[in-house]
Amino acid sequence: MSGPEPIALPNPPNDGITSLQYIDKTNSSSSQQLLASTSWDGALRLHDTSTKTHVTTHVMECGPLLSMTSPSSSSKVFTGGIDGS
Repeated sequence: MSGPEPIALPNPPNDGITSLQYIDKTNSSSSQQLLASTSWDGALRLHDTSTKTHVTTHVMECGPLLSMTSPSSSSKVFTGGIDGS
């Protein structure tokens, strides 16, 4: 029995990944399976894993991002930086 095949996504982090979370984004016209990641390079990245595309990158000015969460009832992502923000 073989496991799932790895998939390389475009625009990966430049440093170590600190957090990963899938976010369901559903609206009346489409549904996306987004993978959010934070990393030591201070960036929050979103990838659409169904189309294997990069959606956006937001670089924070607080330095490395250590954690992230997205409540299931929200389309917001909350991050925690090394500076306490």
